[in-house]
Amino acid sequence: MISAVPGLAFANGKPADKPILLVVASRDFDFPEYRQITDVLAAQRCAAVIASTETTQAVATNDSLIKPNVLLGEVNAADYSALILIGGVGSILFWDDSTALGLAHDFANAKGPAIGAIGLAPLVLAKAGLLKGRSAAVYNDPKAAKIMADNGARSSFRDVVVDGQFITANGADAASKFARAIAKRVTTGNW
Repeated sequence: MISAVPGLAFANGKPADKPILLVVASRDFDFPEYRQITDVLAAQRCAAVIASTETTQAVATNDSLIKPNVLLGEVNAADYSALILIGGVGSILFWDDSTALGLAHDFANAKGPAIGAIGLAPLVLAKAGLLKGRSAAVYNDPKAAKIMADNGARSSFRDVVVDGQFITANGADAASKFARAIAKRVTTGNW
């Protein structure tokens, strides 16, 4: 089992103020997305804290195990520099989860932190009403595109789409590029 332990974040040789929060479903999150994102964040010297609905373990679609640091319901958006929602079929459970939707709103209301979602996870942001009138990347699936449209978002199957504080990606093939965009926002304040 991989343990997700937060460490110090460094930006341009200086400690960053706050870590990045990664949210994974307790079951069936996309491990390649997770692994590539955490690898890029580590290379960029950005600390990450993993949240889920359980802290004992989270099981990926490929049966890899990780140990989340914090329960989703105990997260305070003010403690983090960015939010990243990891995709996979398990992220569907967050579509109607009041805690997950509320957390997305908390980050959006903070008007500063980057909010990222990859694969099927941009649908969480759409279901929360945060992508109305915005462009967003999403997993290349007609059902996903319909859900995005039904919630007022303009879906794209491009690798990465940035629209304001929202950064979205279409899946694991874009995970490194996506993570670099978020790390750049966190470490420099620029896109």
